[in-house]
Amino acid sequence: MNKIRTKQLLFWEKLNNLFIYLMLFGFPIFTLIPVALKTPTTPFSILFRAICVLLIFILMFSPNVNIRDSKTAFNNLIILVFFWIILLTRIIYDFEFTNVTKQENLTLNPTQVYLFAFFLSFLPILIIYKNRTLINVTSLDNWVDYVAFFSGFSILLGLFLNYGLNITKILYERTELAYGAETGFHPINPISIGRSGAILLALNMDKFIIGEKIFSLKFTFSTILGISLLLLGGSRGPLFSLIIIITIILILNRKKLLIKRIFFLIIIIIAISNYLNNFDELSLVKRIEEQNSNPQLMRSEIWYSAIDYFLQSPLIGYSIVDKFGIYPHNIYLEVLMATGVLGGIPFLLILVKTLKKIILYYRQNILRHIIIILLLFLLFTLSSGSLYYTPELWVLISLVLFYPKV
Repeated sequence: MNKIRTKQLLFWEKLNNLFIYLMLFGFPIFTLIPVALKTPTTPFSILFRAICVLLIFILMFSPNVNIRDSKTAFNNLIILVFFWIILLTRIIYDFEFTNVTKQENLTLNPTQVYLFAFFLSFLPILIIYKNRTLINVTSLDNWVDYVAFFSGFSILLGLFLNYGLNITKILYERTELAYGAETGFHPINPISIGRSGAILLALNMDKFIIGEKIFSLKFTFSTILGISLLLLGGSRGPLFSLIIIITIILILNRKKLLIKRIFFLIIIIIAISNYLNNFDELSLVKRIEEQNSNPQLMRSEIWYSAIDYFLQSPLIGYSIVDKFGIYPHNIYLEVLMATGVLGGIPFLLILVKTLKKIILYYRQNILRHIIIILLLFLLFTLSSGSLYYTPELWVLISLVLFYPKV
């Protein structure tokens, strides 16, 4: 009887871990299928989201494992749920009872927002809390860099299938990984491509800086893949986030830094920049140089618009979109714009609690890979993404705050 129960628990443990892998890295892998088949990616994007939602409902029936549990996890859940109730109320109110949907410049699709906000962001928080004792985070953390590599490789392979030998042209002209005329259901855009590269490089730089064994095929290929994706994405946000993460890792590990490796890293960066032809013509380099002279709508305009809306209704927020009909591409400003101080306070509590756990776990070498990826997403969302279009962030925060099985 005990053996049967053990097998059942192992099955649910693997299913929970699979769900988290899919939420974090599954979309690029799944997108490779329609790209390889030369069929529109939108139906497959919808199918992938449907599979994630189906897994959520299946995982609701996971068995409960009784353990001694601190009240901290429950308290964190209450804060998260309280924040999301406020945000979901704002979303429903804006779409159903205001003129938001009548804005001519509105870029949001209400159906997509409902899907991502409730089913792909809010419900996973509840599922991870419920099944926290079934999630083997040690195994999850040990394998997450392999899954991240496979996800990044899927993006590179998809780009190659789309562009063939012309793939190097993407270095000088940004593109997205999608196929077919209707590519609007959140394809893998340049920012997502750059993020994938930044994640691989951050994980490897952590190993490199603290002195782990690095002369292996896995480290070499994943580093090359990370650099390739970062350059192919041509996005500033992932690059700046990566630089900040490396700086944080250097500070946290200042007592055990290997100076020889730091010099070696600098030499590699110089060598790569000299090797690339027309380095100053790379899309990433041009976007950094032209960030203050971009003829398109600049991030600063969007951010000022979000601040203006917050000031118009600082207590409960003003709207989920700014005057340009889009979200601010900065979740911290988005919290204030959409939910005001009412939502800002619980969000700040979530952020503070998460950062405390990040420092504690990293110093104790617990969940090291997950911590680095979470830090990256906290930085990514300074310049891109939304509260409801970044479900990976809420999965990672939940893993850290709910004390899963370590």
